[in-house]
Amino acid sequence: MISNINIVNIVLIIILILNFIILIQISPIQKIFILILLYIFSSFIFIILDNIYLGITYIIIYVGAIAILFLFILMMMNIEIPSNKELINRNNLIILILITMLIIEFNLNEDN
Repeated sequence: MISNINIVNIVLIIILILNFIILIQISPIQKIFILILLYIFSSFIFIILDNIYLGITYIIIYVGAIAILFLFILMMMNIEIPSNKELINRNNLIILILITMLIIEFNLNEDN
């Protein structure tokens, strides 16, 4: 039987993966859709931990209002996609920094 702690850990791993995908994505529209998924999964954590009101509030406020407003703003903007070489260099540096921070954090937690 899967306990609530295991389900929360699985959802947290999905949230971390979605955060990395947001950093890698080129298109701002795709970033917004992944951000919507991120808010939905973060509301699942509150729902799993028996705080249903806060989870539903996350879905209504963030997904329903903020994400939709961002989509309308993005539809009105003329978006230019940067070249792949600039993007790959910037993303590799960001991902490398984040991965090293995670490794350092896990090593510090193992010592305690």
